[in-house]
Amino acid sequence: MPIIQVERKQIRTQIKAAIETELQESLRAYCRFSGATNDQVVSGALKFLFQSDAEFTPWYEAHKNDAQPRRGPRKRIANEMDSAAGSPILDKTVPITASKK
Repeated sequence: MPIIQVERKQIRTQIKAAIETELQESLRAYCRFSGATNDQVVSGALKFLFQSDAEFTPWYEAHKNDAQPRRGPRKRIANEMDSAAGSPILDKTVPITASKK
């Protein structure tokens, strides 16, 4: 019996994460074992982690209303290879953004 409890029909937010290949293989196997999707297993595993960590709960309760700035745009940092290849060196303080059309 799977220890990850799968909840259906929840409001969802998409995140992007990179995991090790070995973990991905285990995740796929666990999904087959439990009959759940990747999303359901990852959500259940995170809930299990948060509930199991005795130090996290009081910390979270004390900090859950703290203002947290959202992650800003990525910045490109010029390195030696850029200048050696003749590429222009970008100002490190200027964010590089893509425009949507």
